[in-house]
Amino acid sequence: MELYRRHKNKKVQDSIELSYKWTLEHLMPQSWEENWKSIAKDELHAENLIYQIGNMTLLKNSLNSTIKNASWKTKLEGDGSRKNCIKSCADLLITRELCDKTIWNEDAIRDRTQKLTHEFLTIWDIDIFNH
Repeated sequence: MELYRRHKNKKVQDSIELSYKWTLEHLMPQSWEENWKSIAKDELHAENLIYQIGNMTLLKNSLNSTIKNASWKTKLEGDGSRKNCIKSCADLLITRELCDKTIWNEDAIRDRTQKLTHEFLTIWDIDIFNH
């Protein structure tokens, strides 16, 4: 998806190497209890949100381990050090699109899941209604 977006948006520099330095980040983390109780009603509800594609992005490994279970505000803006946050390290378009999200909740996760799913089906020209 990242390569498709870069090709489609020719203004973006393609200088960032897409290598194996990226790791999967669950925006609402797998260890959600400490900072995300206001979003999830219980364990089952939390798992339903955590494992949606809209709740995931790619981050450099070092950033991922730094912000792993933090609140959305801390993940997005940092804890006073702007070096370790999504806004300052969003090299990929798929992550950069998160920078204007002041709130990360169930609606945001479901909305992004829907958009990414539609984009996936468009890129690979999959028509789920003809099967």
